[in-house]
Amino acid sequence: MQEMQLTLDIRKKISKLISLRQQLENQNKQLNQKINELQQKLMEKDQLIKITEEKNQALKLAGTLSGSESENHELKLKINKMIREIDKSLALLNV
Repeated sequence: MQEMQLTLDIRKKISKLISLRQQLENQNKQLNQKINELQQKLMEKDQLIKITEEKNQALKLAGTLSGSESENHELKLKINKMIREIDKSLALLNV
């Protein structure tokens, strides 16, 4: 009799553990989906920031073009810097 009760208790505990495991698996799936959504949003925001920075650089260059000789020197330095950055990017892509 006592052995039967012990078996029933064990079965109840196992059933409870299985139920908890299923709940945790579902929660894990939901959290992974949320992570994927947030990563996608982050990539989109990063791309938007990059585009905005490029537009900002273009505006700065356009402003520098209409300036004095010292500003033209600054423009040349900026262009050279951009060319170096492009060269570095190309070198990384070719690896």
